[in-house]
Parts: sequence; C-alpha cells; structure tokens
Amino acid sequence: MTRLTLLPSKMLVLMSLFITGVHANEDQTLIKDTPFVSGQAFKKGFFWYDDPARKTEEEINETTPPVASSSQPVQEEKIDLNSKWLKDNMPRLLTQAMDNPTPENLSRFYTAQRLMLDIGTRFSDKSKDYFLKNPMMSEKRVMTPT
Repeated sequence: MTRLTLLPSKMLVLMSLFITGVHANEDQTLIKDTPFVSGQAFKKGFFWYDDPARKTEEEINETTPPVASSSQPVQEEKIDLNSKWLKDNMPRLLTQAMDNPTPENLSRFYTAQRLMLDIGTRFSDKSKDYFLKNPMMSEKRVMTPT
C-alpha cells in the first residue's frame, strides 16, 4: 500500500529533475537584437537599461546655444482664474487640446477642468450648508392657510 502512494511522488521528483536538466542546457543559441529573450540582459543586472536616445548634459549644452537676455523684461500677465474666465476659455482650451493633443495643451485643458470641478464642488458644498442652516429656505416647509 505504501508503495502505491510513494510511486506518484517518486515519478514527480524524477520528472522535475528531467525537466530542469533539459532547461539547463548551455547550448542555447543567442537571438541577436533581443537581449531580454536571449538572456544577455542579465549580465549587466536586472535594472540596467541603455537608452540610445538619451544624451548627456554636456552634449545637450554643446548643441543648444546660450540664450541671450533681452533688454526688455517680459511682462507676466496676471489672470484671475474664476468661473467667468473658465466659462469664456474652456471651449478654446478644449479645441486646442483636440486639434493638437500635445502634453502642454492637454495639461492646460485638464488643469482648467480640474479647477472648474473644484469651484463647482465648493459651490455645491456651501449651498448645502446654507440650506441646512436656514430653515426658511427649506423645501420641506409646508405653507398652510391661516
């Protein structure tokens, strides 16, 4: 009886040894231009990555000319970001983001949208508090003829 119960476990051990022996074969051919498939990436380490498009700071500084400071200071325009400004400019920001979906245009639109949602939420919360604190504004109040 014990021989029959040990037989599957012995077979399992033998099969696992056989499988690991097959996978540990050193004669695997390396596939060129695929370092992760062929195992070449493990020579440098797991988190190593060579970015061919990345330039060093020195190369970037050599290629970009120094910016000449202008004699006139740039006037920064102060904008009040309120509900009127958002109402006037949200369609323009949406159109720019849809026509030219660059990260800058998307950031402008979604930042304005986030601001608009924050203003709306603040208005909703204050309105709820107002109606809770003023019983004369309650809609539960029933007018009775006197």
